[in-house]
Amino acid sequence: MTILTDFKDNADGLIDGFQAQFDRYVVKSDFERGEWDCLHHFEASNNESAAYYSGYSQAYAHLENQTHIDVKRGEQ
Repeated sequence: MTILTDFKDNADGLIDGFQAQFDRYVVKSDFERGEWDCLHHFEASNNESAAYYSGYSQAYAHLENQTHIDVKRGEQ
């Protein structure tokens, strides 16, 4: 039974990884891809369009502001 459970857990992890990569490339615009990368904790890619970096930076700013507000409230 443990072998089957381990296999299922590994298969689920692989499927999740493939789904994440699929989702990244199905996004319509460079801006959305930049947002997606930031929100999923990927480093900004090199040699991307201005729209990509705009999406990444806006998502980053939103996350930083949200973290600052949560910390100020005593949440983390």
